[in-house]
Amino acid sequence: MRIYVCVKHVPDTAANIKIINDTGYDNQVKYVTNPYDEYGVEEAVSLVEKNGEGEVIVAINTDKDAPIFGKSDYGIIGDLFEVVPALISELGKLE
Repeated sequence: MRIYVCVKHVPDTAANIKIINDTGYDNQVKYVTNPYDEYGVEEAVSLVEKNGEGEVIVAINTDKDAPIFGKSDYGIIGDLFEVVPALISELGKLE
């Protein structure tokens, strides 16, 4: 069984986000993992534990210092929309 869970960071809902010049926002906003994505990861880990297979966590982020890299097995620095299609193509070759 292969399980793929995509996770993204979103602005913290408790953050005070300031709009700047009607075109941007304060870049000091704290980002957190999307709560629904956290649930997806928890369920994937639970399924893996029930089936006795391993898990691999791959993080993709354009920020090389992103905290998610400290929690992942592999980290890819790059744009999500460029990296994911390439990953899908390569993973499809494993079938």
